[in-house]
Amino acid sequence: MRAIAALSLALIVLCGCSNSDKQAEFESRLAPPPLDPRLLARGQGTVKLNVAAGSSQQLDLSGLARQTGAAIDCATAVFLFTWLTQESEGLTFKGQRSDVAFDVGKGRSGLASLNACSRLDAVNESGKQVTGQVRYVVAEAQR
Repeated sequence: MRAIAALSLALIVLCGCSNSDKQAEFESRLAPPPLDPRLLARGQGTVKLNVAAGSSQQLDLSGLARQTGAAIDCATAVFLFTWLTQESEGLTFKGQRSDVAFDVGKGRSGLASLNACSRLDAVNESGKQVTGQVRYVVAEAQR
């Protein structure tokens, strides 16, 4: 019995599997969105997602752009993003601009873009809490 306990302890020490290590590994798997050569990046960042069952989390795109220091023109600004959830249920991303609602993307992971002055909601249609993250780039069409 002592041998089993010692082996278990040795595996825990060797693995070094703490929750912060698992979180860092998860976050490192999410690449930033690719940038079309016709676009000029103005800022980038990361947003953590924590969406309760049957609820949504709004992403303030113009606020995120301001946080990166990007001054955006709604006529030419684009919000490009990738997402990844820790749970298999995934999320549905819904956009809205000028009172017109539209689907942006759905699933455990993905890549999408929309006008940077749009509203974007991460919607959890499952019965479980979903966590994850979004990596984004705010860009403008080159003139």
